[in-house]
Amino acid sequence: QGRDDDGKARYWAGENVDITIPGEISMRKDTTALSFAANVTSITGEATSNLAYATTSTNLYKVDQAGTITSIGAHGLGTSPARFGLVSDGMARYMSSSAVSKVRKEVGGVFSDFNATNGVDTLAFVNNTLYGYANTGGSKGNLFRFSSAGAATSVFVWQGADGANSTNEAKL
Repeated sequence: QGRDDDGKARYWAGENVDITIPGEISMRKDTTALSFAANVTSITGEATSNLAYATTSTNLYKVDQAGTITSIGAHGLGTSPARFGLVSDGMARYMSSSAVSKVRKEVGGVFSDFNATNGVDTLAFVNNTLYGYANTGGSKGNLFRFSSAGAATSVFVWQGADGANSTNEAKL
């Protein structure tokens, strides 16, 4: 809390208290604890709909603003999506893990293989393009760009001094 006179007068911690405006204090809305049927492996937000999406080892879920959790269904990836292996482009959700060689796509509750040869651990949707990075597996160290049809093109490969693919310094 601080030992000086100024520090003693400051508000330091609390629950549902908003002190972002200097000199003002207000109550925030209550927060809701979410409980899924299984451990969540990845989560992403969707700015166009204000929804959040989360995956478990088998299912994809939608979370609305009220905190209501709705199962969209089994994602069919065959493993848990990687921690950063879920992203939305505003219309579809994409999920992957380098433990399997595919990227799955969900639109309106229908799941399909978007790419059946390049599993990645990190997905990002930037400037109308889906990118993926593989931390492990046969594509280790590869940054991929996926076409709208799902074809993967290696954009860059991180390598160590020995020329072997490396993930030591690579971050997406």
